[in-house]
Amino acid sequence: MTLLEPAARRRDVSVVDLLGAVVGAATHEPNAYIGEPGPDEPLLSGDRAARSAAPKVDELGPTLVEAVRRRDGLPRIAQAIAAPAVRKTGVLESETRLLRERLTAIQESVLNAYPDHELSALGDWMLMAAIDALIDEHQYLANYHMAWFAVVARREGSGGFAA
Repeated sequence: MTLLEPAARRRDVSVVDLLGAVVGAATHEPNAYIGEPGPDEPLLSGDRAARSAAPKVDELGPTLVEAVRRRDGLPRIAQAIAAPAVRKTGVLESETRLLRERLTAIQESVLNAYPDHELSALGDWMLMAAIDALIDEHQYLANYHMAWFAVVARREGSGGFAA
C-alpha cells in the first residue's frame, strides 16, 4: 500500500500517474477475516503501514480546536463537539450522527465538484473528518486529516496553521 503525504498536486494527474499500476488489490470489511495470499499473489499488509505513515501534527487536540474555532462557515455541530471529542469528555450519539450527516454532505459536494471544488469546502471536510476520527478514537486518522487541512489552509492563504 502506498500512502501519499498530504501535498498540493496537479489536478490533471490520474491515480495511475500518482501511484503506478495496480499490482494487487484486496478489499476488507471491518471485523472480517483476510485469508492468506496464494503463492503467486503479493503479500497483503494490514493498516499498520498506514498508521505509521500518517503525519504527526504537533499538539493535535489544541491545534484542531483552534482551527475549528477560527474557521468561518463550518457547521455549528463541528464547533460544538470539537473540544469534547479532543478531551474525550463525551459526545452524544445524536451529535455524532449530526456531524456525520454534515460530513457526508460536504464530502459529496467536494467529490461531485472535483476538480473544480472550493478549497474552503475541502478544508471543512478535513476538519470534520478529524473530529469524527477522534470520536472513534483513531488519532492516527485525525493526524492525517489535520495534515491535509494544513495543506489546504496554506493554499487558501490562511496562515497561522502549521502541521
